[in-house]
Amino acid sequence: MITKFNFSYFISQNDISLSEDILNMGQKDTVKSNYILSNIGDKIDYIYYIVGGKLALNAISSDGKEKSCMFIKENMFYGEAHIYNSFPTIFKVVTVVPTVFVKFKIQLARHLIETSQEFRMVFIHAQSQKIRSMTGEIVSMMIHTPEERVLHYLIDQSKHNKCENKEKTLCLSQQAIAEVLGMHRVTVANALLKLKKEGYISCARNAITLLRLE
Repeated sequence: MITKFNFSYFISQNDISLSEDILNMGQKDTVKSNYILSNIGDKIDYIYYIVGGKLALNAISSDGKEKSCMFIKENMFYGEAHIYNSFPTIFKVVTVVPTVFVKFKIQLARHLIETSQEFRMVFIHAQSQKIRSMTGEIVSMMIHTPEERVLHYLIDQSKHNKCENKEKTLCLSQQAIAEVLGMHRVTVANALLKLKKEGYISCARNAITLLRLE
């Protein structure tokens, strides 16, 4: 089934973060999970720097269904496009877990980009992380089957995280995989079942063992 992988789903943790001096210039806030930060069509007055937690960017289809296109995590920004132009958001943005963020007024963010090298470097790095993630994800959704995407993600995780044993056992739930890949949990469950039947993996509760890497 798998012949060649064209994209990596693993996005390394951003190793550049804002200092306390810069963070103190914004407004810190903490919200619960499932908090709607913005809806499609909203005008945004702030950009949000994620200190801890995770946001989901959900696209809404014509029949009203939501699909998570990507996630924004620590040391990344949401709403930065509005620094350059005033236009509505194109996603519904919801917190996946309790989230802490610092919000900067658009005018202040513009000023910091122009005057603070630190802010500018973190801003650019966060943008590049999201562009790589979204571009690879959208293209891969068009050319890879669900089981190919899930297997590719599992292999990436086995390379970048410590496994429980030499057989490459990962402690992952179906829901965790679904959130990362923007897929429904049932789709992930069916993909894992196919991979198991084809001899790529074996599964236990919240544990997946890779049996074949090619």
